[in-house]
Amino acid sequence: MHPTHFLIFLCLTLLAKAGRGDGGNDFLRTSTEGARGVPPLSTLAPEVRRPVDTVPLTTPRPKLEGCALPLDPKRENEKEVGYRLGTQRYSRLKFSTPRGKYKKRFDFRLEFKTRESEGILFYSSNRDHNHYAAVYLEEGKVVFTFKGEEAVIIKSRFIYNDDTWHIVEFNRDQGNGKLVINEQLAEGSAQNPIHLELNVPFYMGGVDPDEYNLVQANLNTTSSFTGCIRNIQMNSFQFEPSETFGVIPCSENVELGSYFSGDPNTYVKLKERFKVGEVFNLKMDIKPRVISGVLAAAHGKKDYYVLELHNGHLQLTVENGKGPVTASFTADSPDHKYHLCDGQWHTIQAVKSKNVITLSVDSMFTSPKIGPAHSTSTDTGSALFLGGHRLIKKVRGIQSRTPYVGCVRNVTINDERVDLTMLPSTLISGNVDIGYCPTN
Repeated sequence: MHPTHFLIFLCLTLLAKAGRGDGGNDFLRTSTEGARGVPPLSTLAPEVRRPVDTVPLTTPRPKLEGCALPLDPKRENEKEVGYRLGTQRYSRLKFSTPRGKYKKRFDFRLEFKTRESEGILFYSSNRDHNHYAAVYLEEGKVVFTFKGEEAVIIKSRFIYNDDTWHIVEFNRDQGNGKLVINEQLAEGSAQNPIHLELNVPFYMGGVDPDEYNLVQANLNTTSSFTGCIRNIQMNSFQFEPSETFGVIPCSENVELGSYFSGDPNTYVKLKERFKVGEVFNLKMDIKPRVISGVLAAAHGKKDYYVLELHNGHLQLTVENGKGPVTASFTADSPDHKYHLCDGQWHTIQAVKSKNVITLSVDSMFTSPKIGPAHSTSTDTGSALFLGGHRLIKKVRGIQSRTPYVGCVRNVTINDERVDLTMLPSTLISGNVDIGYCPTN
C-alpha cells in the first residue's frame, strides 16, 4: 500500500474510534482576504522534471550550533558569470539601446549553454513583425533566419544542447547572412539581395508574451530559452541588456528547486483561492537555512491551515471551527533544533483527514492528533501560500511570524505535482528564485 494511502487509512481508523461528526459547515465562509464563492480543491498539472548532470553538493559547515548554511547565500555578478534564463515563465533579456548601426548590416556574438532542444536565443522585428531576424534552437540545432521580402534560413549541421558553452556569431550584410558556431562556418550561409527593416528592442532568451502570436507565425515556436547566456556583443561592442525579466546569475553553485529569501512580502501563491476541505495531503522537499518560518498556510473567516518551522520543530496546526489541533515533529537527536537545517534535503508530509492530522519527516511519522469529532472540514477561502504569507504578522494560527528562508522542491498537493516554474508572475511576490537553488 502506498505510504500516503496507509497514513490516511490509519487516520480514518482512529477517527472511527473517536466518533464521527456531521462534517461541519458545507458552505465556504468569506475569508479575511475577501474571497467569495471558492470552488473545491482542484488538481494541478504535474511538474516536468528535467534530467540533471552532476550538481555541486551542498557542503555543510563544521559542526557548530546553528544551521549548516548561511542565512544569505553568496550572490554572483550576472555580468561575470552570465545570465540564467528559464527559471520563470517569460524570462528574457531586453535590449533597447543598440551598439552601432543595424539597419543594413549587423554582427552579433554570444555564448550559450543548455540541455534543452528548443528555445529562442535572439529575436528582432519591425512593428508589424513581417520583417524579422531570429536565432533559435530547433531539435538541438542552431537556426539563423531573417526575412524581408524573402526569407533566408541558415541551419547548423550539429546539435548543441549538451550543457557546455558554445560561441554563436551571426551577422547580416544587406541580404547576405552568415552563421558561425565555435569558429566553424555553418552550412547554408546565404547570399541573397534583401531589404530588411528592424526596430529595437532586441530580445534574447525569449520574447514579450504580448507578441507570442506574431512570433509563433514567423518561427513556428515561442519556446523560451532555458539555460545560460554570456559575453554578448553587438558590432564588436559589449552589449548589456536594458531590462531583464525572470533572470538570475548563471552560477555553478546551484541545483534544481526554488529559493525563498525570507525578505518581507516574499511568498508564492500556489492557488489564488483555495479550500482545504476535509482531506488534504501536502508534501515537499525542504532545505532550510532557518529554524523558524512559514512553509504553507491558508485561511478562512474562522478556519485555517498552517504548516511551519517553529524553533526547529515541524508543526502543523489546523482549525476546523471548534478549536485548533496541532501536530509537531521533533528529531530524535541531540541537536534536534537544527536537524532540519543541516544543509541536506528533507522530505516532509502533512496529512489532514477530517479531524485527524499527522506529519512525517523523511518517512518517520508522528502519532496522529485528533480534533473535535463534529468539525471535519477546514473551510478556507484565501490563497494557499508557500514560503510566507501576505499578512504574516496578523493572521491566526502562525507562531513563527516570519517567512521561510531556504529551498523547496517537489511540491505535491493530493499527490499531484505543482510546477512552480509554470506559475504566472502575479502569484510570485518578493525575492523568490524559481527553478534554481543556491548551494553556497
